[in-house]
Amino acid sequence: MKTQEERLRAPGLAVPPPPRPSRRRPVVENTPPPPPPAGRARPVRPVIRDQRPLPDFDPEEIQPGQDENIIFRIHPAFFEVGIAYLGGILGSLLVAAVSAYVGLPFIFVVLCAVIFLIPGVVRHVRRNLTIYTLTRIKVVIQTGLFSKKVRNIPLRNIQDVYVIETFKERVAGIGDVIIDSAATSGRIAMENINNPRDYADMILDQLQRWQ
Repeated sequence: MKTQEERLRAPGLAVPPPPRPSRRRPVVENTPPPPPPAGRARPVRPVIRDQRPLPDFDPEEIQPGQDENIIFRIHPAFFEVGIAYLGGILGSLLVAAVSAYVGLPFIFVVLCAVIFLIPGVVRHVRRNLTIYTLTRIKVVIQTGLFSKKVRNIPLRNIQDVYVIETFKERVAGIGDVIIDSAATSGRIAMENINNPRDYADMILDQLQRWQ
């Protein structure tokens, strides 16, 4: 009797291929990446913060034209300019009424109106050219209509700041801020400004840094 192996080897019979092994996925372990070579490693430098206090502000370090942190920059009040315009308008209307009653030519009314309004225009231009500026280191007063005049008062030289208000100015809410400086002879006035006490307090607040 032939065995099963001999029967399979008999001619005319194909030998079946051996069974394939089962495929298994390789097991990948979550291992950390290897450290870089010692020759390429870069040491981490510690961050050192400067704990020294900031230096005090030195006004001499500010160069001309550099920003000095302007506290305020104002013009005088419009009160006196408005009064001048109002007077010129009333005078022009009075001349127009008289000219219409008497029968004067219209050109005469125009000339009188121009003459009456000139003081208001001059005061308006002078007011716009007058600038009061306060920075961290000084007070600047710029005036002049035909010739420009600029006065710089360092805060370290200011001895006193006070306000003067007449009865008319108190009613209108304006006044003068007087600056008494040791570097200049006499007193310097910031004339006819709105709410003068508020601006005087701003100057006094800046003076605290120099005392």
